[in-house]
Amino acid sequence: MGEFAPQQRPRLFLRRIFSSLSCLFTKTFSWQKSLESLQKPRFRSGSLCSFSARLSCSPDPGTEGIPDMITTAVLNFSDNKTFLLLGILLLILVGGCFMEGVSLMIILLPVFLPIVNKIGVDLVHFGIFLTLGITLGVMTPPFGMCLFVISSLTGESIGVITRELVPFLVVLVIVLLMVTFLPGISLFLPRLLGV
Repeated sequence: MGEFAPQQRPRLFLRRIFSSLSCLFTKTFSWQKSLESLQKPRFRSGSLCSFSARLSCSPDPGTEGIPDMITTAVLNFSDNKTFLLLGILLLILVGGCFMEGVSLMIILLPVFLPIVNKIGVDLVHFGIFLTLGITLGVMTPPFGMCLFVISSLTGESIGVITRELVPFLVVLVIVLLMVTFLPGISLFLPRLLGV
């Protein structure tokens, strides 16, 4: 069930029941194959959620005053908006290579939010920038989590997947840079709707 959204799970369950019944009537039913089909997604989902489970046991960085200390240190170093956005982008991409997206967001959001508030970045723009950056980070070779998920689903090596992924990564980097430094792209629709 790891690769399905909660809304899709009932449909998946019914589909598996109907396919099991049809196999039963066509005499191709196998208890072994049925159990394997139920076990496989659970293991994939468990491997992806282990990062989030470990994070829930650690103390909240927001209550320790860590984001305020980091904000002060970063703004004492530089208050150049372009430089800070590039630094945030680099940290997101490097972090995405080693961590799952939700865990990375839980860790980085309390740290980056005070910084972007101080330098005057719109929060909608920052949310889109952060989401795109994390998406690109978890696909970045050689340690991106999505590479391992795709490798386990398809059985292909990470080298083959990386080779096929490079053109998409180039386009995603260009889009991420455009969204980062041209906030009008991400704020066009909210401004049009008057939000």
